[in-house]
Amino acid sequence: MKKIKLICFPYAGGVSQFYVNIFFNNLSPNLELIPIEYSGHGSRYTEELFTSIDEFINDVILEIKKNVHNSDDYILLGYSMGSKIIYRLYYELERMNFKLPYAMIFCATSPPNVITDIIDISDKSIVSIIESNPFANDIFSNTELLELSINILKADIQVLNSLNLNFKKCTISCPIFVFNGNLDVEIKNQFFEWFSLTTYKIHFIILEGGHFFLYQHANYVSELINWFILQNVL
Repeated sequence: MKKIKLICFPYAGGVSQFYVNIFFNNLSPNLELIPIEYSGHGSRYTEELFTSIDEFINDVILEIKKNVHNSDDYILLGYSMGSKIIYRLYYELERMNFKLPYAMIFCATSPPNVITDIIDISDKSIVSIIESNPFANDIFSNTELLELSINILKADIQVLNSLNLNFKKCTISCPIFVFNGNLDVEIKNQFFEWFSLTTYKIHFIILEGGHFFLYQHANYVSELINWFILQNVL
């Protein structure tokens, strides 16, 4: 059986290794994990940090083209900022007549088809966001790492603000899986907006935990993704 490519997009300030740590040993053999590294992040730390959605998406499209070819079937998965990015990416891929994903998985996000508030990018606000990261103690114990994290996160939030100021709405023509944490304060009460996102079936999973619930439920989420793919794609 041909493998399905699972192309994963990190949260703001995140790196591709996040998905390797979470999913590498847990996914079905029918899935090929492809974690995307944003420019200026992780293994691409020497490259430019983008602050506009157009620059960011153009770079992401190049990454998609490197990994997806005519005969490839693929799924897009996004976590937090990554969910907003894959929604905009779907719009751009459709506009380009590029082969569209077989399914999409949104994690730790409000409905991506709804414009959200502009986010404060002051250093104080950025530091408070970093404090919510499960590895915040490691970051704050290293001055150089903290400064780097602030710069990366500030750029990513500027991308999100740019996305909201240049919002593009689309309808997704594939099955959707939504994971959220029940304690996530960033998930607004917009449940019914999800149903305007697609005419296809949507699966909702609410797990115990906050914005970074995936760290607590990695094995279970992997099992559910395997099931979702088996039911809807393979």
